[in-house]
Amino acid sequence: MKSDKRITDSRRAGRRAYRFFRFVSPSSSRALPGILSLILAVACVIPLAGCVGGGTPETTSGTGTEAPGPDTQAPDSSSAEPATSAPDVTTAKPEGTSAPAVTSGAGGRSDYPVEGLTWSLGYVGSSTHSSWKNTLNPSGTYYSVSAIFTVPAAGSTVTFTDDNTNSNGDPNFASASAYVFSSWKESSPGNWVIDLDGYNASGTDVSYTDAGGARTYTYTTAKDNESLRISFRSGESASFVPAKYPTVTVTGRSPATVPSQQAVDPNAKNDRLFDLPAWVASDTARAYFENLSGLTVDFIGDSYFAGDGIDSRYVWPALLGLKYGMTVVNQGRNGSSISDYDSSKNPMCRRYTSLPANGPDIVVLQGGKNDYNVNCPLGAAGSTDTKTFRGAIRTTIGGLRQKYPSAVIICVTPWEIGDSANSLGLAVRDYGNAMIDVCDEMGVPCINAMSSESGIIMTDPSFRNQYCRSSGDISHLNAEGHALALKYFEKQISEKFGNPGGPTTPEVTLPSEITTGPAEATTSSAVSAEEPVALRWHLGYVGSASHSTYTNRLNPTGGMYSFSEIFTVPKAGSTVTFTDDNTNSNGDSNFASASAYVFSSWKEESPGVWVIDTDGYNVSGTEATYTESGGARTYTCTTTKDNENIRISFRSGQSASFVPSGYPAVRVTGGEPAHAVSDPAFDALG
Repeated sequence: MKSDKRITDSRRAGRRAYRFFRFVSPSSSRALPGILSLILAVACVIPLAGCVGGGTPETTSGTGTEAPGPDTQAPDSSSAEPATSAPDVTTAKPEGTSAPAVTSGAGGRSDYPVEGLTWSLGYVGSSTHSSWKNTLNPSGTYYSVSAIFTVPAAGSTVTFTDDNTNSNGDPNFASASAYVFSSWKESSPGNWVIDLDGYNASGTDVSYTDAGGARTYTYTTAKDNESLRISFRSGESASFVPAKYPTVTVTGRSPATVPSQQAVDPNAKNDRLFDLPAWVASDTARAYFENLSGLTVDFIGDSYFAGDGIDSRYVWPALLGLKYGMTVVNQGRNGSSISDYDSSKNPMCRRYTSLPANGPDIVVLQGGKNDYNVNCPLGAAGSTDTKTFRGAIRTTIGGLRQKYPSAVIICVTPWEIGDSANSLGLAVRDYGNAMIDVCDEMGVPCINAMSSESGIIMTDPSFRNQYCRSSGDISHLNAEGHALALKYFEKQISEKFGNPGGPTTPEVTLPSEITTGPAEATTSSAVSAEEPVALRWHLGYVGSASHSTYTNRLNPTGGMYSFSEIFTVPKAGSTVTFTDDNTNSNGDSNFASASAYVFSSWKEESPGVWVIDTDGYNVSGTEATYTESGGARTYTCTTTKDNENIRISFRSGQSASFVPSGYPAVRVTGGEPAHAVSDPAFDALG
């Protein structure tokens, strides 16, 4: 701001006057301080006079003529899948050639502008973003992202203002899908990855104040040498670059620094651990299968069980044992194959004999990925040749039956990783399907980890970024990923062991979150918290039973309404709410009518094909439960069954020529967070 610059100039002038007076009169009398005070006061007041009263505020030129259209790559909406690596953002345009002067305060604290900070197009997607979850999107429009800067001292306050004066006419601020402040850590010299245990606050989570159409964001650091990155909604795009970026100020005892090398590391290990007692308390409240309590279970497998180097207490076999008070033997070995086609791979068809004679209730056999890696032939049905995959599985199952005649043997396939083929032209799923076939032949239960019901979606980059040891890892889960996987495996093992007891767990599909926080979490469970649903929206509505043309079906071009994608609410008795406040409705003050369903139920007729469920909860604008306050209408429904699939319509004023600048937050109060479903038809709408 120009007034800030003049204040700074006045302070510089005062300091120059002080130095000059000391130079010309080094032996001044006691009267000198009074004279100096007068000179400094005059030096400060004269420049300030131009800042007070009716002066014209500083304006910028070159803001461009393009108006912000639909935010196709902003974190408020869906965007393309992330690349496996993001470019180094340190080459971005610097905010200015000179930084404002440091100003001193009480207690040795000063205001230090962050010098040398650079900016570029993009943002850091928050944990609710559909595609760029906890990831830097270096091409996401309408946002600018800073380079990383390090704040030396805990208790320092970081502040910046988004004043919208250089935003190309975009009046919005950062949304719930973008982190305003994000924490970063150096995985190796010069390579950085987001620190999920640090301070990561989205546009709706962060502390801010609004004044005069501007928003000032503030964060006080909690530890020494905290490394941060800033995102804000600047209006930036490929064709528009703001003429000026905000000054970021650190108020503390020392200035921030900007690391000279800071490439985003796509392969950094992400091993966010959590408080195990807190996790046990919250996960036991979520589901508890009584027939698993106190069992002895032996596991034999590869790095899926071993964890590829993470703390062994956090792999899902260990979590299963901890939750159910089991005696667990885990012989997961990194790189192990089932076959001895390559005898150097610590083959399970040989080493199962080293399992202890402990009379287990269950033995879990898992593998196949490393057989794929070494190009092991699948082999013929009925084979016992351990140089083939089928033969090795058959031989190992037979040996385990002989060793443990009273145990239930359960096999586990590898994850689905896509179509990549080995030198035999075989994909990983071919090995998984071969295991399923052998288990069917031998009457052995098999858990299909390739199923989307497992929740392990290795083909999804956003999943890998959240739940794998690195964003490029298609095999190894991190600690959070193992906690997520347990939701599927405990249910499957309980059913396959027989006589399952206790509540059933809803099937796990993305996005899913573990029910605990990081290490500082308490034992309380957030089962009653209001959970926002990350949703996309489109022009149109769901016609009600009384609609003359679109009876019980979707109209994707109907004006004046917006509809959401379908989302699943896991628990019966959960409350779904949203508010139509008419603030972004293009002047349309009406609400949904009798011809449009506010809440509609949907079912999957075939994989990826959704139709309205006429037996579900379908209520129009005149039938829905709502309250009115201050010209806004808040709609509410309570689910009556587990895994209820819902779509929302509301009268938003949307049309082909008008898109609301924001859609309502949809919140679920209940046992587990809701999540959007996979709906190719909605995706095709664009």
